[in-house]
Order: sequence, then C-alpha cells, then structure tokens
Amino acid sequence: MPPPETPSARAGGGGDAPMSQGAAEAAMAAVGDGLDVGDGGETVERVTPPMEPRPDETATPLGEARRVEAWAALFAAVAGLALLRLAWVVWLNPFSLAADEAQYWDWSQHWALTYTTKGPGIAWVIGAAAWAVGLLGGGLAEWVVRLGSVVSWGVLIGGVAWLAGQRGGGATGGVDAGWIGLWLAVLTPVLWAMGQFATIDMPMLACWVVAMVGVWAGLRGALREGEPTAAWRALLGWAVFGAAVGCGLLLKHTALLLIPGVLIAVVWSAGRLRWTSVGRGAAVAAAVLVVIASPMAIGEVTQGWPTVRHLMGHLGVAGGDVAVDDAGAAWGWLDRARSAGVYLGTLLAVAGPGVWWLIVLGLMRGWRSGAEAVYARLLACVGLLPVAMYLGVACVTDTEANWTVAAYPTLLALAARGMPARLAAWRAEVAAWRELPKDERPKRGFVTRRPETPTQNAWHWSLVYGLTAIVGLSVGGWLLRVPMVGELLPGVGRVMAHGAAAERIDAQVGELAGDGAAATRPIVIASQYGDTALLAFYLDGRPTVYCGQAALAGRRSAYDALPGTDLDDASLHGRDALLFGASAKRWGDVLIAESVEAIDPATVWGDEADAGLSHLWGTPVFVARGYGGLSELGRQNREGHR
Repeated sequence: MPPPETPSARAGGGGDAPMSQGAAEAAMAAVGDGLDVGDGGETVERVTPPMEPRPDETATPLGEARRVEAWAALFAAVAGLALLRLAWVVWLNPFSLAADEAQYWDWSQHWALTYTTKGPGIAWVIGAAAWAVGLLGGGLAEWVVRLGSVVSWGVLIGGVAWLAGQRGGGATGGVDAGWIGLWLAVLTPVLWAMGQFATIDMPMLACWVVAMVGVWAGLRGALREGEPTAAWRALLGWAVFGAAVGCGLLLKHTALLLIPGVLIAVVWSAGRLRWTSVGRGAAVAAAVLVVIASPMAIGEVTQGWPTVRHLMGHLGVAGGDVAVDDAGAAWGWLDRARSAGVYLGTLLAVAGPGVWWLIVLGLMRGWRSGAEAVYARLLACVGLLPVAMYLGVACVTDTEANWTVAAYPTLLALAARGMPARLAAWRAEVAAWRELPKDERPKRGFVTRRPETPTQNAWHWSLVYGLTAIVGLSVGGWLLRVPMVGELLPGVGRVMAHGAAAERIDAQVGELAGDGAAATRPIVIASQYGDTALLAFYLDGRPTVYCGQAALAGRRSAYDALPGTDLDDASLHGRDALLFGASAKRWGDVLIAESVEAIDPATVWGDEADAGLSHLWGTPVFVARGYGGLSELGRQNREGHR
C-alpha cells in the first residue's frame, strides 16, 4: 500500500511544487482544528457525515487531563478579570451613583414582594451584597451597591465562554472557542458598561446565561444520537433552567423570552429529540420556576400588577401606568421606519459593527448535523428572539438601548464557536504568503497586502472598537470630573459629584433643625423619584427621604407604595420640611403647611462655581413650616384622579 498522503503532497499534486515547510505546518495545524486542505493548498472546512463519529481528542487519560487544564486556565482568567473589575469599582471608579442605582439601594432598605416599576430581584441583590460586606466588617459605599453587577458580569463572561466552547458533535466549539467567546463578551461595550453600574440588566443576564447552560444540559439528555447523558443530569439541567428563569423574572420581565426561544428551537429540532425526555424536563423546569417566582406573583396580584402596568406604560399601550400618547398612535410609515432605523443603529453602536458581523457569520455557518444543529438552533433562537421582538416594538414606540441586551450572550457564543478554525485557516494562508519572496508577494487583502478574511477583519475591528469603548467608559470618566470638560457632555451630571451637592442640603437641614431632637428634625421631600433616592443615599446618616412626584401630578413611583415613605404618615405632622425642586406654588397646592418659602439659592449653593457637575446642583429649595401631610389635591394626584 502507498504511504498516507500528507497535506503537503496533496497540495502539490498534479506536478505543482510542494508547499514550503512553514506552510505545511500551518496546514497541519488547520487540519487539527477541523479543516482539510484543498487542491491548491487552501484550507476548507471538513464536513463530518452525520453517522461518522468525530475523533475524540480527549479519549485518552492524557487528553482528558489536558482538556481539564485548558478549561481551568480559562475560568481562572474569568475569575481574574472579575477581580480586576471589582478592584476598579472599589478604588478607581469615577462615577457617583446614578438615580436608578440609588433608587434600587433605597428599595433594599424597604423590602417588598414587588415594587411599582420592577420586581424585587435587584433590591434583594443589593441587600444581599450589603449584608455580606457587613459580615466582613465593611460599611455601605457606592461599590457595595454595585457589587452584585460586578459578580454578575463575571458569571456572564464565564457563561458565554462555556457556551462557546461546548462540543455539539461537530468541528466547532472547544476551549479555543471558549477563549474567543470570553473576549467577545468582555469587549462588547454595552456589556462592559452595565458591569460597572447597579442595573437590573446585568444580574438578569447572569441568570440568562445560567439558564442556557442548564437547558443545554437538559437537551443533551434528550438527543436521539450522540453520547447518552445520565437522566439525573438532564433533569438537573432543566431544574437549573427553571430556577434561572425564575430569578431572572424577579429582575426583569425580559427573562421570560427564554421560554419561547427554547420552545422554538425544540420544535425546530423535533426529529432529533426524544419528546418524553423533553416533556419530563420541562415539567421539572416549570415547577421550579413557579416556586421561585411565586413571591413576586403574590405581590403583583395583591398590588394590582404594578410592574406589568409600568411595562405597558413604557410600551405606550392602553392599560399602562401612563396615558397613551395619541401622537405615537398616529405614527405613519415614515415615523415607524425612523424608529426602526434608530433601533438598528443603536444595536450596532452599543456592540460594534465587528461584533455584529461575527454574529452574522456565526448564523450563516451554524447549521450542521446532529447535536451541533440542535445546539446552533438553540443559541440562534434564544438570541434572535429579543432582537426580533423589540424591532417590532420599535415600529410602534421609541426603544431604549438596554432592551435587547439579552440577545448578546447566546449570539456571541454562536459567533465564537467556529472562529478558531476560520482564524487558523487565515493564519495558514498568511504563513504561506510570507514564505514567498518579498518582491513576489501579491496583494491578497482588502486593505493590507497580506491575506485577509471577513472573520479576521471583523475580529480585529471588534478588538479595536471594544478596547476604545472600555478606555472611554473607564479612564475617560475621570476626565469628565473636570468641570470644563464634563459640562461639554450632556447627561454627565447624572453620575457626577452628588456627594458635594448633598453636603449643601445637609447644611440647610442642620440650620433648620438647630438644637432640636431627632424626632423633630426636618424631613426632606424631593419632587422627583431619582432625586429622592440620591439624597437618601448621599445625605449624612442616610435618612428617609420622601418623594412628592405623584402628589405633584407626576408618574407614580415605588415611594408611593412603600409604608416607610408615606407622606401622610401622622408622625411627620408638625415638623418642618425641606422641599427639593418644583416651585413654591406647586408645593403649596399639594401640601398642608403653615407656609412655603423659598430659600435664597446663594445661601444653599453659594455663588462660586463649585462641584456643580451634579444635576442636583442649583435645584430650587424651599422650606414648609408646620408640615401637615398631603392636601386633598395632593392625594388625588397621587391616586391618579387628575
């Protein structure tokens, strides 16, 4: 028998000169990554027949040990990145709390089964972080409020790496794909930004990626072909899926999109799954989901579905907590096209064109046979459903950048899965090109002379775009603290210098209190929920601050439902009240008081250009003497009878 044909011999067949040693080694590396070498020396994807098992590189004890070591190194990197992120948030983060962050912290001081605008999950996350830090002897600080988001960010990037590296039975996946998935998750700007603020999105995304880990473990046990999975392991995966969806629902309703996304993927792959196993697992997942979500469900039913009504108000539909915008209902096709275009442009901006091009390539190359097809469809369906749903929403109302973040964990993993083989093919092509004499190297790239590929270009664009965004969001924040710089960028005042503004309000409260007892200390009432929360966090001693937004005919907030922040509490009567925002006339209409007087702005804020970056700075301040609760008009406004 003739000896086995080497890649060099195949490439040089037909009388052509054999490949150089460097090109042959690169081609062999490509073969090891799941590629074959074509007649001209180029690498092409190897297609494994459905019934032909792919050689298992971990079949030997040595191979398995190396695989474990490789994954251990990957997750050590995940832990290291999370610790570096935490160190930055603790010692170097230049941003004050945003209004929503402070509000979520204030909720954690008044635990409830649900709140007017969100479920209880974010309050529980922040409360648990403060409790844990307190056990270790630490006090409350901005980084404690954000600790849950940093931990969730670590879970997210580790989960994307795991999803990208899972072997579905084809040539994709593996630890190299896991590394690429990790860096895609780290360098996606919107995910990086959410990791340094206490939002509901980052903990929800952590639940989302854990749910995907669980459901794939469950579906592997239902595959008709491939290596069988223990029944208990599959059921455990389904239980994890149900628990993660339930926890995600406590944070944000978007988590429920996991259910139809998985259902669509399962129906699409119906011929490759054992339905008895799927049905048994789905029943377990549903039972766990109901148990975990039941506290919020009880709160929603007893309080009239406040978070659902708030969500409907955001979407501009009837039945929400705000009146339907007639102008929005009268949108023409140009308005709808504009809103959809803004939505798609926002998707590109918050992730980067390179990331989306890699996602498109992953979707184009993701449909294989057997278990790989089931897995690719699962990742695609769960990832594309939020994009498609909110594109439809964009056709009827304006959307926000964070609404579709649930799409990224699975789409990034799908994009990363086939990249090691494609990047190896590109490196082999570059190596072969470099073997040529310098004066004989043809132009093979779109921009440079060396060979380029769509995958390689998109990968490099993603690196540059992501690193630039990280520097801007992190280091650039310190430049924004310079008044002459920060004043140039609208919106900076939302996350800058709130402590300095709160010190001025503290001084006014102290002057009003004099030497009086704590029980008669003036209360503070703000005209807007965000200002209420910021003052509650940054005022000395963190007192209860009350919100007059609904009484002033604004939108209801959680402060109108919490028993500890009731403006009609009889224990407040007879005390003076420092009023923050609005006007003396508006306060006089909705409050019962002996008098409402304005305080000279120069007395409160001074006449110098101090740390005025905070949006709180310069807000009108008033004092209500002899506070007696809400007037009849204030109560009617609060209850929505306008």
